[in-house]
Amino acid sequence: MGKLVNYLKTKFELTSQELSVLIFLISILSVGLIMQLVDKNDQLTYETLRIIEKEVPYNEVLIEEDNSENFDKENRRVDKENILNNQEKKKNKEIPKSKININTATKDELLQLPGIGEKTADLIIEYRKKNGLFNTVDDIKQVKGIGEKKFEKLLPFIKTK
Repeated sequence: MGKLVNYLKTKFELTSQELSVLIFLISILSVGLIMQLVDKNDQLTYETLRIIEKEVPYNEVLIEEDNSENFDKENRRVDKENILNNQEKKKNKEIPKSKININTATKDELLQLPGIGEKTADLIIEYRKKNGLFNTVDDIKQVKGIGEKKFEKLLPFIKTK
């Protein structure tokens, strides 16, 4: 390191202060590059798995963790077949022909609604059991996972009476 410092000092005629600034800048640049490499090489997430799943030649891929219904926590695997089946189901989802009463709807009926999957359907039913019937359709926004955007998609298809 000492030889490098002396070489830079004499070759570029740097003062001690200029040399200190140059070393500081090189250090900061090195740390930034290392941080970027570490960030890029972070563990696989479910989202990155979805990007590369078409290139994977087998049905199951090991990953670190996932909270979706496709993740088998016991074996710490994502079932690619299950992912593909769920994508097909979502594509083939039929729009309800008449409004669905969210106070009496079964899980299967709730699953017909746009933007409602297994988990949200379960949460709606759980909310009804815990809090009673919905007084207005707006009350469905109290269910976790149903915000303003999803509510606007649901509005043409739901009723409370």
